[in-house]
Amino acid sequence: MPAFNIPTRWTDDNRRTDVSGTLDWRPDERFGLRYNLYQSRYEKERSVTAIPWRDLGFDNRDQTDAGGRDVILTETINDLLATWSPAAEHTLAAVAQYRDGDDRWHGGAFIQHEWQASERLDLVYGARYDEASVGEDSTTVKAGGVYALTEASRLRFNYAQGFKVPENRDYDSNHINPRGMPMLGAHVSDPSVGKTPHDLKPERSETWELGLLGRIGGGRYELTAFHTDIRDRVERVREQPLDTEYITFRNVGEARIRGLEGLLSLPVTRTVHADLSGTWVDAENRNTGKTLSNSPDITAVAGLNWAPDDRQFWQVRVRHVGQRYLDADNTERDSSYTVADLTASFQPRHWDNLELYGGIDNLFDANNDSSLLADPGRFYRVGLRYSLR
Repeated sequence: MPAFNIPTRWTDDNRRTDVSGTLDWRPDERFGLRYNLYQSRYEKERSVTAIPWRDLGFDNRDQTDAGGRDVILTETINDLLATWSPAAEHTLAAVAQYRDGDDRWHGGAFIQHEWQASERLDLVYGARYDEASVGEDSTTVKAGGVYALTEASRLRFNYAQGFKVPENRDYDSNHINPRGMPMLGAHVSDPSVGKTPHDLKPERSETWELGLLGRIGGGRYELTAFHTDIRDRVERVREQPLDTEYITFRNVGEARIRGLEGLLSLPVTRTVHADLSGTWVDAENRNTGKTLSNSPDITAVAGLNWAPDDRQFWQVRVRHVGQRYLDADNTERDSSYTVADLTASFQPRHWDNLELYGGIDNLFDANNDSSLLADPGRFYRVGLRYSLR
């Protein structure tokens, strides 16, 4: 007989190791070559166990683990960038990238031309080719520019095509989510619930942007309108071919995302700076008319930065995230929430290459009772960064 409303203990033990190295070669001011190698290893150990395990008749706590998940993810990224400026008003860039991780790879090559067409007009355009182990390839283009309306204002315009390979979790997820529902990736097979493997196509998109930016007082502002059309959007969907309902990932067809972005950054005093940004988004699945999952209608950030000297930096930031749906059918929704974060960094005197940094996310431990997935919790961060230069 199933039991409900049993208090549980959720434990996550996450460890990430990142290593990167860069080689630069600039034989002259016009030509540059840079190679970057980045490797990452991420380990997760998760357990979700019942607190009153003795009352439920179990011999130990581990027997009640209903959401355990042990994962090791690795990724290696190779980037090669070449730049050439044959004249002051022209810059050519070429990029080659190869990503390899967890039996999947993604390669791409990109070429771009930046051209100062006149004293008022700067243009940039380019093309990219992508190929992935999922059996898909794509050639995409982008073009844009900035036009100086006055000395203090600019008009920015941009068009870009996109190609996005599904994430590893979309293929391989195989665990119980906080609501007790199985989450099974596209390639996962589970006959007990009737889940069979299926394929996913990469997402393809077209984006148009038009923006106004400039200076105001001692600060700056920016306002941008955008519109994106997406084909083969990947979304979380609920399925129930047998008795048990589960969540998986599928291409849901065509989608449209449009909205407005705004930014205002102003100095308050010589050492204090204020930033305010916000985004309004209208995201729709054009096949069903429903709102796209994981697309908050409103997001906003207000920050106050204090740098009393060149050795330390403090920031208080308040974030608001509007309501969003967690699935393509719009049956599971998270309410909006607002959290405050504190960040600080210090550079000890006589240690120019060393930086100590840390912070507290969700400083006041704000709660969101709409779902377990929405509660941001309180997190503490501390670290040390050393640069060789």
